[in-house]
Amino acid sequence: MVEQHVNLALSVADSGYVMAHGELAMQGSVAELTANRALLESSYLGGAAIDH
Repeated sequence: MVEQHVNLALSVADSGYVMAHGELAMQGSVAELTANRALLESSYLGGAAIDH
């Protein structure tokens, strides 16, 4: 599923991926994703940092 409403998506998912600027910024279980709320939220505001 591709969804702009992250809270909705995480309420029905077991795991997820976060893309930022066309690259994978983060992946993990719902618990892991919600634990890193700052990166998760910044990815929707265009500020996600990507480690290479």
